[in-house]
Amino acid sequence: MENIIIIAIALLVLFWFIKKKTKNPLEQRKSKEISIEEVRKYWREKRIPADDCEVKEVPAFFDWKALDDTSFDSKFGKAKIVYRAMAAKAVLTEDEAKENMILTRLRCFDKSTTPIEVYEINFDNIDLDILQAKLNVQGYINIYFDPKSEELYIDREFLQKDLTELMNH
Repeated sequence: MENIIIIAIALLVLFWFIKKKTKNPLEQRKSKEISIEEVRKYWREKRIPADDCEVKEVPAFFDWKALDDTSFDSKFGKAKIVYRAMAAKAVLTEDEAKENMILTRLRCFDKSTTPIEVYEINFDNIDLDILQAKLNVQGYINIYFDPKSEELYIDREFLQKDLTELMNH
């Protein structure tokens, strides 16, 4: 009887060890930075066509109270911002607003939802025409969702590529 108990415990320890080794790398690295390769492999992807995105210049200083009301009418219908990010570590102050700092905003509209979900990133280091050209050449934006944490990531790696490199893909 003791031999059976020892074998059962050994099998349980072995099973636990194997399960721990084959865990999803994102689960093992909760406190660490996640690479774009891991995001692409383990998170869910939503692709939004470039035609459903808009690029425009906006003032750097926001009215933070106005940002609380995220529903608005768009050219696609009633929309709600579900994700807003700053792609650079710029600190936006009234002084910078007085200096007329301009950001380039990329907004993508997911028309498959009601209301339309909007994903927005503001850049302080890319020209409007370059962003628009690269978006048009790529033809889409990928948005990735972590099904466990509900985090999301807008893939902007295409902005680091040359236009000829994007055309050859």
